[in-house]
Amino acid sequence: MQSLHQIYERLGQVKNISKGGLLFEYMADENYRNPVESELEIDIFISRDSFYLSKIPCKIIRDSQVVPNHSMITSIRMRQCGIQFKDLDLEAAHLLDALLHRCEPLH
Repeated sequence: MQSLHQIYERLGQVKNISKGGLLFEYMADENYRNPVESELEIDIFISRDSFYLSKIPCKIIRDSQVVPNHSMITSIRMRQCGIQFKDLDLEAAHLLDALLHRCEPLH
């Protein structure tokens, strides 16, 4: 699952998602940070399922550097960005709900 950050043109891997928002991880240069409290629209897509949800209104609530473990290449800077969904329309809420059901672990 990936998240396309339209305004800041960041592509990353979704680490956690719920009805309220998501956390994604992305590569960034050493000095880059997403401005916290910025409001924007993002796209979520899953290539294997051909799932695409576009222009989701949201707000950045946190952006922090990921502390590398010993197995990671240290020259690559990874960051995590926390996104809060804002005012989803009915169609977007329905598609997000369908995505969450699809991503539930099998029991």
